[in-house]
Amino acid sequence: MIDLDTSYTWTEADGHQTTVTPKVTDRTGAKGRVVSVRGLAPLLADRIDAITDPGERGHTLTVLSGAVIALRAEPKEFPGGVPTHTRMDGKVATTYVGTPALPADVVLDLAEQLHTQLI
Repeated sequence: MIDLDTSYTWTEADGHQTTVTPKVTDRTGAKGRVVSVRGLAPLLADRIDAITDPGERGHTLTVLSGAVIALRAEPKEFPGGVPTHTRMDGKVATTYVGTPALPADVVLDLAEQLHTQLI
C-alpha cells in the first residue's frame, strides 16, 4: 500500500521551505470515474532524495509540482497535442513530462501502483 497520508519538505534555493502532501480527488462525470492525484513528491521521496545535484533536484521538484496523475476504470484516448504520458490504454495517465533525473516512466510506475490501490 502506498501511504497517501505523508508529506515531503524541501528547501528552495532562496531558503524558502516548501511542504507538499498528496491530494486525491475522486469524481464521476459524463465520461466516467476519474481519480486524480496531485502533490506527487512525497510518493517519490526516495527517488528525489537520490538526486545528488541540488540544481537538478530543484528542477525536478519544480516540474513535478505541477504534475497530476489521472486514474480511470475505463480506457481513455487523448487527443494529439495534449502533453500526457499514458499506460494501460489510457487508464493511467500523467501530465509529468519527466526530467533527466526522474523520467516519466517512474511516475507511470507509481500511477500503475495507485491504480491498483484506488480503482
